Amino acid sequence: MDADPGGPTATPKYVWDHYDKGQVWLAQQAKAYGVNRFYADAWTAPGYMKTNGTDANGVTLCGLSGATCASGDWRTAYANYLVRYAKSYAQEGIAVTDLGFTNEPDRTATYDSMRLTPAQAVEFTKVFGPIANAAGYRVSCCDSFGWSRQKAYSGAIEADPAARNLVTTHTGHTYAGPVDGPLPTAHRTWMSEWSPDGTTRGLIQMDATATTSPNASGRWPVTAASSGRAPPASAPRRATPTSNCRRSATPTAP
Repeated sequence: MDADPGGPTATPKYVWDHYDKGQVWLAQQAKAYGVNRFYADAWTAPGYMKTNGTDANGVTLCGLSGATCASGDWRTAYANYLVRYAKSYAQEGIAVTDLGFTNEPDRTATYDSMRLTPAQAVEFTKVFGPIANAAGYRVSCCDSFGWSRQKAYSGAIEADPAARNLVTTHTGHTYAGPVDGPLPTAHRTWMSEWSPDGTTRGLIQMDATATTSPNASGRWPVTAASSGRAPPASAPRRATPTSNCRRSATPTAP
């Protein structure tokens, strides 16, 4: 969505550049190495959907509990925005499989960021989940700033029967605290980002496959998990197929 279409129920105008600041190319390279699971996670809703009118500096999504905006309720529009972004990658031969709507919702940053309480994350899950699932995407949540903090988000999701059945994977970071035990869920959990030495890295663990790589600043990370298949003969050799990048993105028009 290039700009505010004039309200949450107005017809959106989507723009796609088939490049996404290099992420399309990177995802295609990862696929060539055998990667077959891609996770796209939003750092923020577009500014015009938020209570402060800008991508940066936290605050939250208009329409959530405690977030009334003159422009209206943007929850469904934001859910559709996320799905449209994932579909953009399908045009490039990349099948996004897992989709998230928040990154470090417990932290305000001067760059792209958006805050959600555990209760607001549950609320939006119940809007976003059916839309994402209907489009064929698994829902992940909530990439909290610290593993212990993620427990509050996972606990809130698990306590709500509707939200619990919509979230496939619980995700957390380790900046505000290391992994110190399981999250309170029977669903799959991913430690999706860490920084042992000041250099941000993404780490995804699923079944017997782990992927790790540097990432860069921006709104969207696209993280890829390996199928374990060997890279093509023409590709340079490396140990683990991977893709984990964070960039701003604008979804596509058909």
